[in-house]
Amino acid sequence: MKAFIDYQMERMNKSRLPHYVYISEDNKIYKVKDEDIIDFLKERGVSEVYIESAPVKWLYNLLDNCFKVYTLRDKVLISNTEGNVM
Repeated sequence: MKAFIDYQMERMNKSRLPHYVYISEDNKIYKVKDEDIIDFLKERGVSEVYIESAPVKWLYNLLDNCFKVYTLRDKVLISNTEGNVM
């Protein structure tokens, strides 16, 4: 099963926000605390995680717990000087 995670960064002087986890098979978004993420993913039967960005240590924690981790990157169209799209 696949999960898409929107990693929430820690904010100064505020409690940490939960991460948003979308599981496509459930068609539902879950709010999961940082310390509960591994157990939550295992309980839901997730084997693949897709994430835009997160600290390297956090990603290695997922890998160390036998999840396949895919990072998503924004692909921007680049045009040359004549205005043509490459």
